[in-house]
Amino acid sequence: MKLTLINSIFILIGAGLTFVTLCISLFLIICHLRNYTQPKQQRCIVRICIMVPLYAVYSLLALIFPRQQTYFAVFRDCYEAYALYMFFVLCIEYAGGQKQMEANFLQQNKMRLVMPFWCYFQPSARVLMWCRRGILQYALIRPLVTIASAILLPLDKYGEGSWKFDKGYVYATIINNICVTVALYFLVLFYKVVKEDLKPYRPLLKFSVIKLIVVFCYWQSLILLVLAQFKFIPPVDPDVTTSASMLQNLAICFEMLIFSILFLYAFPYQMYRVGALSQAPLIREVQLGGDIKGSITDMVNQKDMVKDTYESFVPKFKRDNTGKKFRKVKENGDNSIQVIETDARDDDTNIELDIIDDKAGINNTERR
Repeated sequence: MKLTLINSIFILIGAGLTFVTLCISLFLIICHLRNYTQPKQQRCIVRICIMVPLYAVYSLLALIFPRQQTYFAVFRDCYEAYALYMFFVLCIEYAGGQKQMEANFLQQNKMRLVMPFWCYFQPSARVLMWCRRGILQYALIRPLVTIASAILLPLDKYGEGSWKFDKGYVYATIINNICVTVALYFLVLFYKVVKEDLKPYRPLLKFSVIKLIVVFCYWQSLILLVLAQFKFIPPVDPDVTTSASMLQNLAICFEMLIFSILFLYAFPYQMYRVGALSQAPLIREVQLGGDIKGSITDMVNQKDMVKDTYESFVPKFKRDNTGKKFRKVKENGDNSIQVIETDARDDDTNIELDIIDDKAGINNTERR
């Protein structure tokens, strides 16, 4: 496509903004990797921080190659959902891990659900699991929708910006909206339960910057498209959809510069320096030594993501050892004892379990 004067100006401005964004973001990422004293926390932080330069680079490429931006969006959209889930994992690691977070949930009093559901609920391990599933589903479905869109595009079946029901754009938009709404609802619900426990880490600031990137950029594109179609904004390209996309991408280049600065305050590396560990009351399992190469390897490794996906959607009874049976010993209100044998561990109740190993003939009692 031949570049016009307006295209060239947009590209030059976007390139300058992206360069500054990359410098700020890489500074923060490298500082975390050089002070990699909390791998479980900092791998999530670095993964989240990559989101900002990724958005900036995507928007610049979309300005240079506007007809191919749907293909560029495949990785960006996948990473957007992935970063949202990483924030959830980060909060769990701040609390000391999955088991400690479950204990924190059980200590909470009953509270109201987030609107529009105003009924009361009791925080429990099951609620925490559903929060994980609700956020993780977006990280799994969003990439599939984006890949399907990229397949439909060369077949002229996608129709970006078109609300016709014989095109894939309208269905992709509906699915993405539903999934991101569900994910954000469970994230807000999760934050409502743990906000006091995680207060030293300023989770609201972290949650806000991530939520703004995910929600603000998405709705901004829809608003600009509607404004361009109804000619409320001056066209910068003969094609209405391309015009709205150019304005959107230039706006994102500018916004990512702002977000790169906000991330310096939302995800500071200073608290992870050895001399500053005492200032963070929830710092655990300090690991010293190693080099930046090892930090990068740990951050890139996705075993934790695979493990979380498996444990979230595969029923617990299918993951228990087949050689073990569990006996629930439960005290009733009338002081009688009720004993129930089952093949699956009950994760959602605080009752005494007798684990019976049929092969070894050993009974082990485990309190939950």
